[in-house]
Amino acid sequence: MQIDFLRKHFENHRWATSFEHNDYIMAPPLFNNIYRGALGEVVGKALFYRYVNVQLEDITENKIFEFFDYKVPGAVVYVDFKNWHETSNFDDEQMTAHSRLNDLMIFAENNLFRVLYVHDDFAQKISNTRNYLTHYDAKKEATALKGEDLSKAIYLLELILEYYVCLEFGIDRETYIRNELMQVFL
Repeated sequence: MQIDFLRKHFENHRWATSFEHNDYIMAPPLFNNIYRGALGEVVGKALFYRYVNVQLEDITENKIFEFFDYKVPGAVVYVDFKNWHETSNFDDEQMTAHSRLNDLMIFAENNLFRVLYVHDDFAQKISNTRNYLTHYDAKKEATALKGEDLSKAIYLLELILEYYVCLEFGIDRETYIRNELMQVFL
């Protein structure tokens, strides 16, 4: 382990800092899918504390436990550490902006955004647009939002953000947001 403070952190917790010769071997899928993920979580948490000075909390809510690794104390901010590379290729079964946006639209109280989710597959269009614009994924060009559709999508994202931020602070903006949705999108 090359980073001194991480080595000390691991040694303080009595965690391994290297592999020793042994009669047993860890199965490659276990190493890649479980062990490396666990390492990423503890290293990420230590880095977060050292450089952001925030001691992340474990997730206790079952509903979101599998989506994130930690929660920022006193805020509705969740953290998930990944070892992603620019060449990574994700399918829709993995946690992506697409699936998180779906969650935000489906689980809003009183089905506020559900009609757009069901009828318009908004999250997929946003995902395609993002992939096209940020990575120039030519396969997504035909399905990427453009012009007026892109402007409306940005406005909808603003409304979703406004809804959840206001909800967190106990501010009721549901009627306003519902009216905006009806005027602009339906």
